[in-house]
Amino acid sequence: QEHATAAVVEQAVALATRLPYRQAAVLLGRLLGEHVDHRSLYAWVKAEGQQLVDEEAALQEAVFEDGELPPSSGEERELVVAVVDGTYIRAQREGQPSFEVRIGVAYSGRTLQSTTARHKRYRLRERQLYGGVDSARDFSERFYLHCEATLALSRAQNLLVIGDGADWIESLAGHERYKATYQLDHWHILDHARKTFSDRPQLVAEIARALAAGDASRILQLVSLARLSAQANAERVQQYEAYLRANLHGIDGARRLRALLSEEVRSAAVDGSGAVEKQGDLLVSRRFEHAGMRWTKAGANRLLKLRIRELEAAA
Repeated sequence: QEHATAAVVEQAVALATRLPYRQAAVLLGRLLGEHVDHRSLYAWVKAEGQQLVDEEAALQEAVFEDGELPPSSGEERELVVAVVDGTYIRAQREGQPSFEVRIGVAYSGRTLQSTTARHKRYRLRERQLYGGVDSARDFSERFYLHCEATLALSRAQNLLVIGDGADWIESLAGHERYKATYQLDHWHILDHARKTFSDRPQLVAEIARALAAGDASRILQLVSLARLSAQANAERVQQYEAYLRANLHGIDGARRLRALLSEEVRSAAVDGSGAVEKQGDLLVSRRFEHAGMRWTKAGANRLLKLRIRELEAAA
């Protein structure tokens, strides 16, 4: 008496995680030789995705509310790196134009893929993905549980959290369960510098040199002098200076940590968030940001869970 077999639902979910619902329904109908209504496909995705959401919520409650021990891989690792970011998608019936999707990538090391390639490319060891339309607290706790189950986060000798300076990311690094070294993404520091001092390339170059040397105090000194000299937009300079001061301890976090690590894992303690920026494009932009698309938080959350599961299985 089922409307569709398990195999049909499985194919429907796989297609919907990659294509808009109407296109996925047309393609599935051609494969089956039967008409498939996109609303039926949406209902299957809703049920499958909600099951994943409910499982995550139940585990979160069991650990953080009831005090149960979380599932853990048990193996101790010298380093675990967690790179996190947020991106916005357009909202539908949410009382706001857009909402944030949070993504996390965790790994225990990097392996150089080729010694002869022009541009160095690395494979992340034991890479794990998590994403959700979560509050900052829910993301912190659920990402922790995901990493604990696969990378034994609580047993890691060192933990590095990398982000773009958003308050919720810095708070995550200081969470009691993480207690991590925090690294502010260097690309964002320089990007803010270029926008703030667009007419002063020499000053941007000085900031870049100080950043490469890990001299946070020099960066602050340069920005403070620029503010006092009144040679730039005062409000924008003040905002940039406040951004740097709020994240001061994270400007050279990875550099400090590398001094404590063995040579084998030292290269994994990077100062950029490129790993999660790429995943933001693959997981979110390529499915949720096409022209005309609008999403409810619940609908986007369910589909994102399924998209991560499908893409990880295909990797």
